[in-house]
Amino acid sequence: MASSYGSLVKEAIVLLDEFRAGRQCLDDFIEGAGKDLQNMDAVQKKFILDVVSGCVEHKKLLDVVISGFYGQNGKRLSRGDDSQFVVICYLVTFILDDLGLENFSNIVRSLDTKNIHTFFSFFFSNLTTWIKKEWSSIYDAAFVEKHWIGPLLRWRPEIDILMNKLAVKLSQENQVKKAPIKTTETQEFSLSKPKPRPLPPPEIIPQQEKYKPVPNSTYRAPKEMQIIEEIKEKNHQKAEDETNMKRFRCANPQKSEHTKVKDIFCVFYMEFQNTVIDSCPSLIREEGALLFSSSSQLTFLLNLLSFVLQRAMSQIDKEFESKLKFDSFRSSAAPSSNKVRSKLISFQYEIGSISSCRYNVYVCCFLFLLFCQANSCPIKLNKTAILRREALCDRQVEEELQRYRTASSCRSLTCFRVLYNTLERLVRGDREPLPPLPWQTERRHLEGRIVDEEAAVARQRITERNQKTAQLKKEETAQLMRSYAEKRLQEEKALRDLVQQVAEGHKNSKTAKEKLQKLKQSIVKEVSGQSQELLRQALEEAQAELSRKFEIIQEIHAIESLPHVRVKNFDDTETAGHKLLGEMSLVELKERLNLAKATQQAEQEDKRRCILEEKQKKKQQLQETLETIDLHGRALARTAAIRKEERKARLESVQQAMAQDETLSMLRKKLEEKKQERQRLKQTESGKARASKQTAAHTVGNNQRSLKEKSWEELEQSLARHIREAS
Repeated sequence: MASSYGSLVKEAIVLLDEFRAGRQCLDDFIEGAGKDLQNMDAVQKKFILDVVSGCVEHKKLLDVVISGFYGQNGKRLSRGDDSQFVVICYLVTFILDDLGLENFSNIVRSLDTKNIHTFFSFFFSNLTTWIKKEWSSIYDAAFVEKHWIGPLLRWRPEIDILMNKLAVKLSQENQVKKAPIKTTETQEFSLSKPKPRPLPPPEIIPQQEKYKPVPNSTYRAPKEMQIIEEIKEKNHQKAEDETNMKRFRCANPQKSEHTKVKDIFCVFYMEFQNTVIDSCPSLIREEGALLFSSSSQLTFLLNLLSFVLQRAMSQIDKEFESKLKFDSFRSSAAPSSNKVRSKLISFQYEIGSISSCRYNVYVCCFLFLLFCQANSCPIKLNKTAILRREALCDRQVEEELQRYRTASSCRSLTCFRVLYNTLERLVRGDREPLPPLPWQTERRHLEGRIVDEEAAVARQRITERNQKTAQLKKEETAQLMRSYAEKRLQEEKALRDLVQQVAEGHKNSKTAKEKLQKLKQSIVKEVSGQSQELLRQALEEAQAELSRKFEIIQEIHAIESLPHVRVKNFDDTETAGHKLLGEMSLVELKERLNLAKATQQAEQEDKRRCILEEKQKKKQQLQETLETIDLHGRALARTAAIRKEERKARLESVQQAMAQDETLSMLRKKLEEKKQERQRLKQTESGKARASKQTAAHTVGNNQRSLKEKSWEELEQSLARHIREAS
């Protein structure tokens, strides 16, 4: 029986590992364990079950000791051995008197010697201190002192003897038997002694290389700045030359000729639209013959318009001629006419073509505007464009009705007088220029000065930034040179020390060899001892890991041996039984969802049908609108064709009247005479120009300008005389 206590204790440790206090009842677990141990003797079975039940009942007392033990020695021990320490602590504390020292010694020898020795050392060294205090906090202090602490202190000498035996056993296990090493006995060679080896010459210490000087370009301004200054000076000289040749625009208070022509056309068009076309359309369509029944009035009006346009064209010609460079070696061709000149010529031609018309002079412009709106190219329109076209057609019809209403009520010569006053004001405005605007000149002058100041400040900032950059570059270069010099000095110093050490080593080579031999021997001893210790620790860790894996495998097998009962009792036709108002079964819920889905689909179909019907209605309305717009466009086209025929008839009558007008024929004849005279003078001047090209070019230009001015003065005198005769 005494020899089998070790196996019984191990069986008790296994059962204690399988017990889970929070999940299993102690009585059920003991009953199940008793069934598993039926093959064993009744005494052995009773011993195992008593140990397991005692460990569970006194778990609080035993956990105090085990938790303190792992808190102090937990790094060197495995948590899988806690049941082993619990059983040993229970045997020592409660049933050591019943077992006896001999049986207890057999139990201890059957377990891990090192762990048991560590546990006994911890337990008996702290028994009378904090362990006693913790047990007294759980049970009565007198009871603890009488029944547990006192018996343990009586057994303390025998336990100490047992611990000494365990320590001796551990020391014997730790000692590794090592075979004696047979050393090699050296024999001296019978050779002549060699000559002493001469010392090697010291290596030449390399000198520091001469550093490269700072390049001169660092302290010299870059070439780009000089190039920029030269370009600035050239541009400044070029601007001064252009200033000497031309006049400043800011110094000219008058408007340019382009602005004057633009103002004339704008004012003329606004007056024409406001006074004639918008307010008196009846006079344009019906009473043109009454307004211009007298050919003298119509001729005066057309001459006045032609005078204004020719005046603007002459100013444009003067501007183009002033741009010609007659001082050059070969003169270039005259520049092509711009858009303003082409518009003036086309407008003058239209006025001249209807100079003898007996009807209103503005009919041509009005018909041209209407013709541009008719017969547009058909394109595919969207809904927005169709609605806009419909609104435009409605507005045009309303405007046409308003014109007819105004035509029926307007029967006077107001339009002619308004137009006459407008043209007279335009002619007077052309001769009397607007006063200068000094605030514009002052503003431009101040803006120029501000730009110069900003440029100066920017140049100064760029210079300062460049200087700072150069200074930082110099400081970085100096820092790098200092660090490089320090590094070279350190390398030289280390090299000198190395050379000195080598020299001393050659002098004391024998002593160094002996020291080296001793050092190697000590290193070999230390390495061998450390390797043995590491091997022993690795073996212990491997054994502990293997035992832990065995325990885990046993737990897994025990868990897998339990039956898994899965019962599925679910009826989808029953409710959950929560007694709620809207509670329903799964079948009813699915049926309700299907009904709701069908209802939603029906509603969506109704919405789609309504949307399609609305789309068809809108499409039909847009089609009707397009047909209406097309009908309106065809009506406008027919109206434009009729007006075109009327215009052609009026143009024929105007041409006949122009052919019969004596004043126009006289003016044409006079114009031809002036042209011939100008050509004759031009040929004369060109003959003189062969001798001196540069002088001749200036002379021809001056003569042409003087002739033009003279012709304009004569034309103005004739127009003034004609106005006096007409009045």
